[in-house]
Amino acid sequence: MPSLPPRLCPICGIIVPAGELCPHRKQAKIEWERRRGSAAFRGYDAEWRRLRARFLAVHPDCQHPGCRERAKEVDHVLSVRTHPHLRLEWSNLRGLCKHHHSQRTAREQGFARSRLARR
Repeated sequence: MPSLPPRLCPICGIIVPAGELCPHRKQAKIEWERRRGSAAFRGYDAEWRRLRARFLAVHPDCQHPGCRERAKEVDHVLSVRTHPHLRLEWSNLRGLCKHHHSQRTAREQGFARSRLARR
């Protein structure tokens, strides 16, 4: 299978091997992870892990319409960041496969918004 060619970083203008980040973006990612805090700090503690396991046992399939994959992630319908009181509410949860959870997170939390704005 052919490998992808190197690309030009749109931020700092250097050539970067395919699949890698430029030094500028690597440092930005490290800083973001540091500010973000641990999973437990963000509300994903032992209590959450127990609830997540129970939820996936009851809802083993992805709840995205038309998807037939197994659910691997438990998604909060209303974000924990904006609705912390709903963090452990069964009615605020849905099981999603990895693909649909990543897609939803990117769309809802803004990772995809800046990319769409450039088009």
